[in-house]
Amino acid sequence: MGKVKIFRLFSGDDIIGEVIAPPKRNARSISIKDPMRIITEYDPKLKMHHTFLIRWLPQATDRIFKLPKSSILTPAEPIMELEDHYYDVCDETWDVEDPEDPAFIERQTRRLILKLMLEKPSREEDIN
Repeated sequence: MGKVKIFRLFSGDDIIGEVIAPPKRNARSISIKDPMRIITEYDPKLKMHHTFLIRWLPQATDRIFKLPKSSILTPAEPIMELEDHYYDVCDETWDVEDPEDPAFIERQTRRLILKLMLEKPSREEDIN
């Protein structure tokens, strides 16, 4: 399993995908598996942003694309929640969830730890 990265493209698109292998120094492209377009919308009523992921090229049957380096404005590391959301969307889109996959086990473990941390009452709440 490759490393998930975000790419801001010169076209203005933000995409997230799994980099298949680190590109060679003088390679002209990067191979990305299951790229998704990141769409962020602001909800003024709730005063918060919502992030949606949609297939980057929904009409294509391919799952691996060569992204020319010349089309990339900047790469970035995704926050953990976005990376987890990416894998959830991929699992739903391509039905590829494998409970024995070490990466899947790691994601589920991180989710459980985060959930437990959010549910754990503070010491002040325990005292009251």
